[in-house]
Amino acid sequence: MVNVLGIISVIIGVLGMVGNCVVCIVIWRIPHMHTVTNAFLCNQAVADLVGSLIFLLFFNIPALERLPPGIRGWLYCYLWKSEATLWMFLFTSAMSLVLVTLERYLAIVYPFKYQVLLTLRWVPALGIAMTWLIGTSVALCIFALIDYSGPDCKCKVAMPPPSGHPLNKIVQATNVVTFVIPAWTMLFAYIHIAIILKRGARQTQPVGAISMVMTQIQNNGAASQPPSSTEPLPETQGDSLLRARRNVIKTLVLVCLAYFICWLPNTVMLAGHFKGLPYSIATVLAATNSCINPVIYTIKYCSFRKGLRILVCGKHSTTVRTDGS
Repeated sequence: MVNVLGIISVIIGVLGMVGNCVVCIVIWRIPHMHTVTNAFLCNQAVADLVGSLIFLLFFNIPALERLPPGIRGWLYCYLWKSEATLWMFLFTSAMSLVLVTLERYLAIVYPFKYQVLLTLRWVPALGIAMTWLIGTSVALCIFALIDYSGPDCKCKVAMPPPSGHPLNKIVQATNVVTFVIPAWTMLFAYIHIAIILKRGARQTQPVGAISMVMTQIQNNGAASQPPSSTEPLPETQGDSLLRARRNVIKTLVLVCLAYFICWLPNTVMLAGHFKGLPYSIATVLAATNSCINPVIYTIKYCSFRKGLRILVCGKHSTTVRTDGS
């Protein structure tokens, strides 16, 4: 079964590296992709890219039974065998998803406050820095679960610790920070966003009808017959903006669902103190989340698809209407 996990890790790792590399290149090279939302998505893609590489190496490089003495043995034990480095990037990716959710929430629910914050260029940079700070800090908590015997060069990692173990509180706190809080935050944010967008759709339709009638008056000197309820109204600028925002939100909701599905087994394994093969499978599922996002962007994110098409076909970018942020 170890060999099967090794093969799966190679597939996931390669797909994750290639897919997230493409995401970073598209966002970097295509001008209409230069938005705050996409900057946060690029930050997540970087974390997923490196996490995919480490995941591939972790499951395919045999562990050392006896560690080298000195600082090399300490580094190997604490940074590699403990899986702290892998979880650092996976946790950072999760925090990046929370960040982009909060950014969309502010942009749609509190647009005026959002515009004020955008004038402060250090705010997005601070948000990105916080994802790495929180992700790294939570991953470093794993150090408390390590028993490293220097003279004997032995490295034991109590992950997950047995039930009733004093260090079990650290693991449960990690579960809360990396899954419970993000889950409730994203659930609340997207429910509120859906309500706001639905309300905006109701307000946009009459505005579109009035705009069309006013245009007819200016062109013909009198209003012609109003459109019937079965005739589609021409798309106004507000309609286009609303449609673009809906597309972004639908894409991010799918990304969040993928996160829940991939991370829930790992959360259950840690809470239930499972070890061995079940824990390894849960780790593989959590890492799988790193290669899913590029697929979702390609299928659902219209702006990303247009950018990818421009990059692949070598065409000059035309004016593309994004969500305005």
